[in-house]
Amino acid sequence: MRCAVRAARALESGRPLPVHSVYRRTVNLSGPEGLLALHPQEIPLTPVSAALPLSESAFGYFATHAKEAKTVAFLGGVLFGGQVSLFVGPLQVWQPRLSVRLSGAKRRRLRRDVEAFLSALCVKEGPQGLADAAVDPAPRPGSGAVEAALRSVFAAVLRAAPDFSACAKAAKDLVGLGGGLTPSGDDALVGMLCAFWAAGAEKALFAFAGAVRSAAARTNDISRAFLQCAAGGEFGEVLHGLLHAADIESPLEEPLQAVRAFGHTSGIDTLNGLALGLRLLEQAEREGK
Repeated sequence: MRCAVRAARALESGRPLPVHSVYRRTVNLSGPEGLLALHPQEIPLTPVSAALPLSESAFGYFATHAKEAKTVAFLGGVLFGGQVSLFVGPLQVWQPRLSVRLSGAKRRRLRRDVEAFLSALCVKEGPQGLADAAVDPAPRPGSGAVEAALRSVFAAVLRAAPDFSACAKAAKDLVGLGGGLTPSGDDALVGMLCAFWAAGAEKALFAFAGAVRSAAARTNDISRAFLQCAAGGEFGEVLHGLLHAADIESPLEEPLQAVRAFGHTSGIDTLNGLALGLRLLEQAEREGK
């Protein structure tokens, strides 16, 4: 069974882990280091997840029993959820900490490609999530109150550039903003932190990680887990794939589509945050900050 480092540590303890919540394709558990998630193997790994070698129907059967039992345990390659025991094999541990460091030229190319992708997607499929807010944060005619608020924060962040402390203060308003299990504002912040980690931008990281941690209580447990991981440099497989492709200068269409496909609008929102973070870095470079 493939799993991220923190999920492996929790499972390898052998202790029963309380079921936090159950959704169609996810069983969230409360571990010693925070939330971890079990999901079918078709879903890419996140920094807190384990991918069970099960079909979606088999996973649904397991999830139902895990919810009733209220605990899940892993022992000797077997996952126990109430009366159901599943052999999932040994843990294959994946490291979610981002190791890629992009040069300025590669970051500029990545920003251009991400923005072009978002603009084309918006024309083809209509506005979704933050749509193309990183390209133009001005409010859209007919946009709802939440989208307008998100775009307003994006605009405030850009106005504060290149002062990373001021940018982070404005960006803190994104925490918990939006609907869903991972609000759009949180997803955007994950993308921004990914940009800063990929650049090794210490000033930006210090400012934004601090802002995110100080406001983390505003969002839900699930989204908070992803924000905390991002602040510490841990990201999901799809973002690793995109950053790796940018580093080796491969075509980006396929990895961009992979990020976009993650969640309902989470991928689009994360790409907007990534592009915004890259733009902030470029402005800081131009002004020698």
